[in-house]
Amino acid sequence: MEIARMWTLSTAHISRETDKWLIGQVKEPTEGLCVYKKTGGYFVYVPDDFDYEEMNLPEDIETIIAFAIGCGVDWICLDSDGPIENGFKTYEW
Repeated sequence: MEIARMWTLSTAHISRETDKWLIGQVKEPTEGLCVYKKTGGYFVYVPDDFDYEEMNLPEDIETIIAFAIGCGVDWICLDSDGPIENGFKTYEW
C-alpha cells in the first residue's frame, strides 16, 4: 500500500503573480512541475528527486517546495481556506 503525505496551507502564502504562474503551469508545464488546479487552489506534486534549485520558480513557491522536500512531503495543497503558517510570508490579493 502506498500512502502519500500532503501539506495543506493557505494560498495567502503565494503572490498574485505566482497564482498566475501556477495557472500557466497547469496549462503548459515549462518547469517540470506537476500542478493541478482545484477549487480554491492547487495541488503540487513534490517527487523525491525534485531539483527545484535548477528551475526558474517564483521565490514564494520555491520556499514552500524547499520546506516540503525537507519534511518529506509528497504533495502540497494550496487552498484558499488552508491554514496560515507562521514563518512563511503572506500576500494580500
